[in-house]
Amino acid sequence: MVSWKFVASLKCFYILKALTIQKSAASDRSDEELRLTEKMEDKASDAAALNLRQAGKENTSNLLFAEEGEKLQGPSFGYWLYRGKGYSINTGQCRSFKNFIQTAYNQKMSILTMFTNIHTTRITCSESAKVRQILWHTVHRRQYSVVCSGRWWRTGGCGNWNEICANCGSICRCNSGISIRPCIGNSNWGGSGQTCGAATQVLYMQSKHNRWQYSFYGPKGGHTMNNKCYSWKNKVSSYPNMQVNADLTMWSSRDGRRYTCNNKNKVNLLMYGLKYKQRRNEYCNGRWWRTGNCGWWTEICVGCSSICACNSGFSFRPCINRGNQNWGGSWGHTCGANNQHLYFKIGEEKKTTTSTSTTTTTTTTLVPLVVKTWVMPEKSTWKITTLKGKTVCKGGPYAQWYAPIKVNCKLTYKRQYKIVCMNNWLGGWAGGSFAVNRKHYCKKYTFNRGSQWTETFTAK
Repeated sequence: MVSWKFVASLKCFYILKALTIQKSAASDRSDEELRLTEKMEDKASDAAALNLRQAGKENTSNLLFAEEGEKLQGPSFGYWLYRGKGYSINTGQCRSFKNFIQTAYNQKMSILTMFTNIHTTRITCSESAKVRQILWHTVHRRQYSVVCSGRWWRTGGCGNWNEICANCGSICRCNSGISIRPCIGNSNWGGSGQTCGAATQVLYMQSKHNRWQYSFYGPKGGHTMNNKCYSWKNKVSSYPNMQVNADLTMWSSRDGRRYTCNNKNKVNLLMYGLKYKQRRNEYCNGRWWRTGNCGWWTEICVGCSSICACNSGFSFRPCINRGNQNWGGSWGHTCGANNQHLYFKIGEEKKTTTSTSTTTTTTTTLVPLVVKTWVMPEKSTWKITTLKGKTVCKGGPYAQWYAPIKVNCKLTYKRQYKIVCMNNWLGGWAGGSFAVNRKHYCKKYTFNRGSQWTETFTAK
């Protein structure tokens, strides 16, 4: 339980924050202004959390906040563990670790990273199939070892539950690699390098989806050989060979038609062809997908008759040549095309289903939903209901503080719903929020606002 002094200090902070931060001047601000404001609020919240931890005499000199370094795409684990102190199945650190593993498995994370605040060098497993095996064996308390991204990763029973270690010789071993075992039942809870009786430190584990989206603006009569070209080339080249294991989708702002290949093996082959400027022809989802050299670097096209051809299918070639205006384009217009943005996305494509009867047609979609936790998420829950009060989906409580947690909930497109945020213990979410396609709700549900807070939103 958190002391009343801690809760009181949090309440004082939010009161001061409300007095010092100016409210938005008008409701019709541009999207860019809204994004800038959100970033400023995130940084202010991080600074506030740091101040609170320092006020509690906690050593935060090396503490890495998830929100400061990068926006995590999946659940994360991060806890202080103290030298000489034992942790067992009933401690908060153990419960949080188990919840993190279960959530990462349920949300089908494909990248795992481990590090500590003492040794901040990160060890990452970015091979999706192996990450799934590590998580599955940990959830089911089985033993498993595999070389992933050049290092040994292991999971297996150690004490009261499973341990996960990376760059280690074996499970339940002292002074080898980096280890997380907060359920062990004694003071050998892991660490980096020294993993038995280790010095006080923060143990971190992060998870992510293997997702990435790139876009460039193609001007009619102009070229696209600029920094955008190089950033796309560098990102494509950074993927491990044959380990993308995700959907590939391309589209244009000109017509909005999306072309997706969701055969993971064929996507791996296409990305390999892009990376090494190879000619590849893969038939996926009813269309031909091709890669090959076109100008300075590789082109990828779908529905096209060949590589480097004009007015055939959809083409994506931002690196064709400096001064060359044939950078690709929407369907059937790939040379000297009109102004448009072209998009290239690695990651699961949004699934939609359509059901039709003689009188109605309903489309349901996975709208981007994110719970952003802050203080005491262990007491926070939520539910989405229809306007008549029927529950559609619900979630919480959560173990991760200061973390964005993705939510899967199928909603009817453009239909109105209610989001109900609940925390009877604090009377608010204390800085947390519920985001629907990047628009945040329940942000005003801070402290002493009652057992629940309700707002209405439209699924889109």
